[in-house]
Amino acid sequence: MPTVLITGLNGFVAVHTALKFLSNGWSVRGTVRSQAKADKVKQLPSLLPYIQQGKVEVVIVADLVEGDFSQALDGVDAVAHVASPINLADGTWADYRDPAVKGTVRLLEQAAKVPSVKAVAQMSSWAAAADISVPFTEQIGKVYTENDWFPLTDEDAEKLVDNHDGVTQALWYCTSKKLAELAAHETRKRTGAAYSVGSVLAPMIFGPALHYGPKATGEELNKADASTSWLYQSVAGGRDGTLPPSSFPSWTSVESVAEALYKIIEKRSNERYLIYEGPFDYQQFANIARKLYPELDKAGVIPLGNPEDCPSEKGTYTLDTTKAERELGIKFDHTKEEMIKQVVDQIVALGAASA
Repeated sequence: MPTVLITGLNGFVAVHTALKFLSNGWSVRGTVRSQAKADKVKQLPSLLPYIQQGKVEVVIVADLVEGDFSQALDGVDAVAHVASPINLADGTWADYRDPAVKGTVRLLEQAAKVPSVKAVAQMSSWAAAADISVPFTEQIGKVYTENDWFPLTDEDAEKLVDNHDGVTQALWYCTSKKLAELAAHETRKRTGAAYSVGSVLAPMIFGPALHYGPKATGEELNKADASTSWLYQSVAGGRDGTLPPSSFPSWTSVESVAEALYKIIEKRSNERYLIYEGPFDYQQFANIARKLYPELDKAGVIPLGNPEDCPSEKGTYTLDTTKAERELGIKFDHTKEEMIKQVVDQIVALGAASA
């Protein structure tokens, strides 16, 4: 039975990725940054059956930038590098760059010393390809491919002035994801590593929050990672709740992302792949939720917003997924309705919303 190391196993994408590998006969070893996070992972209903069968192991690596991954890497066949701390609220350029870039380099340098590691899949972002400095309303008809790269450099990012309006933070994030991708390939070549390195470039990722246990509250979901919290606010934030801004109106299913990470490792690919279901905005999500769950709408659970104002329907850029479809065999057939139903059903099951 092959083993994959998944970094940040307590995260949204990581849990779905673990389940993808487990369902295909792999065992999983995951890293987390504290004992508390390890204890949380071991109680997740989605992973618990596999943990009880001895197919999931959790290892603590406290620091992504300076940590020792030797125990975590020992004997594994592949690495899915999913962990990358992000904070769009404050910080400095180094706070964005170092976990993404130095964390990637440290992990891959140590992996190069482990002969059993044959493949690495890196969780990058569409932000490493798209130019978010141009408003999406001015990019109607633009088609991004894997040949595109976010234009800013390390030097450009260093010169940015933080006006605490979220703009600089977004530019820092995009630059950090681009540099992390480049650093992964540079590290592989410099170390002469035997493993392959492929990357997943995903836009906003949505789906059930399987990284939360059965006692998760609405307050917890509302303050979770961006994918989980913004989706929660859109479908269960209260009738008068404020919908998140649809500044980046492209989405994909977390299931497509997990499949891409798995296939990159399975095929030992050295390529980058755009993963994309289509355009979206949070008003659409609220509209869909009200249609699917009239009882929750009547109870005032689902935001009203402005039902007639769906920004993405006015046009925006698209991402070309031809390469992922051809080389990884992924079918991008997940719908917003399917995803919203999965998410709201989970929220209701948790007791975080009710009619």
